[in-house]
Amino acid sequence: MNPDRDIIEHGAIAVEGDRIVAVGPVSQFESSVAKRVIDGTGMCIIPGLVDSHGHSGHGLTKTIAENTPGVAWLSVVENIYLRYSTEEFWHVEAQLSALERLKFGVTCGYSMLGNNPRADDPVYAMRHLEGAMKVGIRDILGIGPAVPPWPKVHARWKGDTVERYESDLDDALKTTEKVLNAHAKGNYGKTLVHVSPARVGKMPGLPLDQVVRQTDEVVRLAQEYGSVINSHASGGDIVFSHEHLNVLGPNVVLAHCNGISPEEVRILADTGTHVSHSPSARAFARARCPVPELIAAGVNVALGTDGTGPDRNYDMFKDMRAAFVVQRTHFHDTSYMPPGKVFEMATIDAARSLGLGDVIGSIEPGKYADLTLVNIEQPHLYPWTMPVHRMVYEAAGQDVDTVIVGGEVLMEGRKVLTVDERSVLRAAQREFELALSRSEAEKYTEIPPKFWGKVYY
Repeated sequence: MNPDRDIIEHGAIAVEGDRIVAVGPVSQFESSVAKRVIDGTGMCIIPGLVDSHGHSGHGLTKTIAENTPGVAWLSVVENIYLRYSTEEFWHVEAQLSALERLKFGVTCGYSMLGNNPRADDPVYAMRHLEGAMKVGIRDILGIGPAVPPWPKVHARWKGDTVERYESDLDDALKTTEKVLNAHAKGNYGKTLVHVSPARVGKMPGLPLDQVVRQTDEVVRLAQEYGSVINSHASGGDIVFSHEHLNVLGPNVVLAHCNGISPEEVRILADTGTHVSHSPSARAFARARCPVPELIAAGVNVALGTDGTGPDRNYDMFKDMRAAFVVQRTHFHDTSYMPPGKVFEMATIDAARSLGLGDVIGSIEPGKYADLTLVNIEQPHLYPWTMPVHRMVYEAAGQDVDTVIVGGEVLMEGRKVLTVDERSVLRAAQREFELALSRSEAEKYTEIPPKFWGKVYY
């Protein structure tokens, strides 16, 4: 994924410390001596995949209340996040989700802290960062103001003891700044923090002056801490932001952008704002994100999973397939979304959207050694030819064999080397069950009506 999009058969990559120092055919390295050689025979080595959009918390709430009659699944999980989660909940969920991404070959992923970011207390963000650090992938945490109304009702749990309290916009801004400040001063290695309001654009029920104030504060924090602004937007939000808010620009990435107009496509292109496209997200089912039109206009469009709740996972290979299927279906034309463009969206374009295009997203000397080795010696990937086509059309997350992040081997032969995977799974099950019990949400794990034998809930 270098500028020339070179594909090297029988190649080799030299890594020193956390960086790539050389890339080329094996013959170029015949006289080289390395402390360690990883045998890549039967592997396709690709840049570590970059997931530009997901949500922390969803790893422990996936599928619950997925279609419970009269109940919005988001309201169920948000109730858990704000009022029935503990510090350990966020710590364990971060490990579980990082493990899932790792095993799918994702070396860098963005996660908003909840659906509406939980920003009443910095401890939940810090525990997330600590959990992700243990696994070792590049983790980008998003924290910022939720959508109104304010105040928000929260609860802090210590064992069976609970303290209930409220937080407002100023509290959210203070918490966001504390996380940014602590992160800037701490040694978090492979983790970053993005200023992440739940939404950029219209906020129904909130007067314009308050929308402007909230957005201005987000922009101030991003500028002061050199952060990317990472948020959601949909049809109408772009025009609203362009007319009333000073927020759009090259340091902004907006997820979904479903149902946006041709005028909004032009605004995004003119301002250099990035778009994160999650073809598996429910937002896309409500209205299409005009990905081909955006790219044709010059907008950088990244791929994301919107993982993992309620009905998806962190398998970027799955979303690469979805990315071309949904657009080809819309246009009734299989020439849309060539696999090369889709692969760019999952690697270098996603890295650019997150402000990391100069250090990850391609296999080039000087960049971090973030590498994913895919086992190609399998029936669904043979006969071996046209490697980019194979990666986009036929490969799956379970085909990933080895993952290296910053020169550190995190998984080899599908065995995770940084944490005890079974212990993480046990801890995740425990925290899930405790959260369900506290919130009395066990009923939302039951099979809903019209589940069997029907075509519509």
